Amino acid sequence: MYSNKEMNDVIYRYTREMEIIKLRLKSIVNISDKFEYTQSAVEFAALQLRKIIEQIVLSSLITNYKEYLEYYHKLASVWNIKYIMKDIERINPNYYPVAALVGENAKNVFEGAGYATKDDIIDAYEKTSKVLHSQNPFAERIDYLGMLKYISSMYKKVVNLLNEHLMWPYNGDILFIRLHYDSTDRVEVRWYAKTEERYVEEDKS
Repeated sequence: MYSNKEMNDVIYRYTREMEIIKLRLKSIVNISDKFEYTQSAVEFAALQLRKIIEQIVLSSLITNYKEYLEYYHKLASVWNIKYIMKDIERINPNYYPVAALVGENAKNVFEGAGYATKDDIIDAYEKTSKVLHSQNPFAERIDYLGMLKYISSMYKKVVNLLNEHLMWPYNGDILFIRLHYDSTDRVEVRWYAKTEERYVEEDKS
């Protein structure tokens, strides 16, 4: 069980991470007129996407911090997102956010784009890594226009995943998160406590 203080702390920390992700997503969209040539724009967008991926995965630690206290100490030495995800999944198989768009909102922000899966973000992490370092001049040249299209498609999948999503604290409760990506509203996080028969929204006052 989480005390009211612990729940409020989890909500505060998770909200903060999602607000940063919102800013990074918007910076990807607004990048085209900020740089003089494509390569710099792609490198900047790739960096933002890579950081978003890291935040999605590491934010899951917030909602299960009691179970992950020992794991925090490993983060200083392990920075391959694929291995971090495997470690996290061993502790809580339900760590990854699940899209929760319902009713009219089920027509996703980007229809047909789908949601960013675990495999998607591992693939994106590896692809973006290739453009964040200076390239060997004798190696095959990077297709920057193709990479820009790929980042755009991943951006849509990430928005569809996070705009309304669920997270599961290890105790069986549910967090419902609304990103409000397309408005100026702040991230909304609701905590629903599991009872024997249903979920009830927690009073954290």
